[in-house]
Amino acid sequence: MNASTSTWPTKRHDAAKERLDRRIEVLYDGKCPMCASLMGRVERSSKCGEFDLRDMHAEKRLPFKHEAVEKEIHVVGRDGRVYKGAHGLLKIAEEYRGLAFVEKIGA
Repeated sequence: MNASTSTWPTKRHDAAKERLDRRIEVLYDGKCPMCASLMGRVERSSKCGEFDLRDMHAEKRLPFKHEAVEKEIHVVGRDGRVYKGAHGLLKIAEEYRGLAFVEKIGA
C-alpha cells in the first residue's frame, strides 16, 4: 500500500479521536443543594452518557483538593482543560442544552 494513500490511523488521529470519545468529568459537592439539583438534571437527561458525574462525598480520591471542589464545581473538558465555578457550569451547558438558562445568567 502506498504511504500517501494509507488508511492506517496515525498516533495524532488516535489521540484526537480519544479526546472526542472522552466524557466530560464533573466533580461537585453533592451536599450543595444547587449542585445536586443541577447534576440531577444532567443525570436524568439523554446526555448523561456524555458526562462522568462525581460527587466529592462519594469519591475516595479526587484529582483536585477536597476543599477546592467543595468551594466550586470543577469540570474537565474532553481536551483536558479544567473549568471551575461559573466557567464549569457554562462548559456543562455547552454540551447539555437543558442548562442553557445558565448561559443567559452568565451573559
